[in-house]
Amino acid sequence: MKSLFYGLPHTVEVDGIEYAINTDFSVWIEVEHIFFSRKYGEGEALARVLALVFPVLPHNPEGALRSLLWFYSAGETDTEGGSRTVQAYDPVLDFGYLWGAFLAEFGIDLCDCKMHWWKFKTLLTCLGENCRFSQIVGYRTVDLSQLETAEKRKFYGRMKRKFRLPDNRTESERDEEIAEAFEDLF
Repeated sequence: MKSLFYGLPHTVEVDGIEYAINTDFSVWIEVEHIFFSRKYGEGEALARVLALVFPVLPHNPEGALRSLLWFYSAGETDTEGGSRTVQAYDPVLDFGYLWGAFLAEFGIDLCDCKMHWWKFKTLLTCLGENCRFSQIVGYRTVDLSQLETAEKRKFYGRMKRKFRLPDNRTESERDEEIAEAFEDLF
């Protein structure tokens, strides 16, 4: 993450031109939700995101998407692509947990504030491990095979099922994952 010390960007560059963007965390939560939910086709999802973020649309949608990914990742340029990770949270479905965590830990009411996306992401990473949101994320992302006792595996397995997010993968993505799992066995 880029250092917040040097300030927060309110524009992104596309083809050498600076474009203003909406930096409020609530907009970017909606951006995450559009991509996580997979409710829309790729083209429609991109169009919705561009309309949410840019007051004036750039002429180059690919360049706009690259700049949005840079902004979304809080300035990270070294993001690992291609590796599938477990979705830790859904920004809309888990908003109550996020709201409670921010209110309890930082005194910030997410329903009543405007906050730059990079500030939100920084605070999100600073949430304590004992808040409910962090616990739920831990349940969803724990690797059961790494737990040392059957009792722990049973408990975390139960919590993983209890707090499971909806499976938004397409049928072909699920089939591909099953095929990969079988390949890993041999």
